[in-house]
Amino acid sequence: MKSYDKSFSSEVVPVSSYMLYLYLATRDDKYLHQAERIMNTVLKKMTDPETNWILESFDKDWNYKARTDNLENEINIGHNLEVVWMFYRLYLLTGNKGYLDSTEFIAGKLINGDLVKTEYGIPVSEEQTPLCIPISGTNFLLIENMETLIQVFFRMEK
Repeated sequence: MKSYDKSFSSEVVPVSSYMLYLYLATRDDKYLHQAERIMNTVLKKMTDPETNWILESFDKDWNYKARTDNLENEINIGHNLEVVWMFYRLYLLTGNKGYLDSTEFIAGKLINGDLVKTEYGIPVSEEQTPLCIPISGTNFLLIENMETLIQVFFRMEK
């Protein structure tokens, strides 16, 4: 039996993997418009209404499908960071302030430690400990403010 469930990866990866790059290479608006359509779906359908975190799994009608009883275990910090990067890139490409607002809102949650711990088991206290992003093995990058996060995105682009 074929599954029509939706997930973060199946919906969003085309934007981060190739849609924005195709637009930059060809300047064909169809790629940019498709990226915008997908990311607007993220805001409307994949965002938890109570916490505003981007969630992972949904049924064919966009009803959230919890994998555990604990929402903290359901939130993928890496995917939320990926969404921040994509919204920021869309803002740079379109000038749409709504994308910048989404960037700042989600990034603010990440930087301010709105979770007790991340999926990687790194403690993020309620005292606004900087966000720790795993780079490789046991190496982590500390993100203490929006400016640092934006600088990381520019380094990733090079």
